[in-house]
Amino acid sequence: MLSETYAGPSAFSEIEATNLMKFLVPHNNTIKAYLTLHSYGEDILYPWGYATGTYPPDVNDLIALGHEMGNAIKAVHGTQYVVGDSGDALYPASGASDDYSKSIGIKYVYTVELRPGDGDNDDDEWYGFDLPAKFIKPTAEETFPALIAAANRVQNGPF
Repeated sequence: MLSETYAGPSAFSEIEATNLMKFLVPHNNTIKAYLTLHSYGEDILYPWGYATGTYPPDVNDLIALGHEMGNAIKAVHGTQYVVGDSGDALYPASGASDDYSKSIGIKYVYTVELRPGDGDNDDDEWYGFDLPAKFIKPTAEETFPALIAAANRVQNGPF
C-alpha cells in the first residue's frame, strides 16, 4: 500500500535524506537559514512539525521573521500567508528536513507552502498540487521578496 507519509525503513535510509544530511552537518555553523518551498496552502511554517504545542527556544525570532516574510509577500499581490508552527498550523509530520535543520543548529528554518490557498485574490484554491501555469509568475513574484527578507535578516543579524 502506498502512503504519502511513509517514513522509510530507518532514519536517513533514503539517498536524498542522506545527501542532505551530508551537506548540512559539516556546514551547520555557517548556514544561517534553511527554507524549503512546497505547495500548497499559502503558509509560512516554522519548527517544530513533529508534534503540536512544541516550539524551539527562539520561537519569537522565527515568528517575527515569518511575519516579515508574510508582509513582503502581501505587498506584491495582496496574498496573505498564515505564519505558524508546522505541527499546530498544518499537522504533525515527523522526519521533515525543516525539523532536522533546526535540530542541528540552523537559526532560521521555514517551510513555505506556496499557492494555491485561500489567502489570495485569485480563484485558485481548488487546484491543489496542480496549479495552472497562469499562477506560476504571480507566485514567483510574491515569493521572491520573502526570500529577500530572510536573506536580509541573515545578513543583518537576529532581532
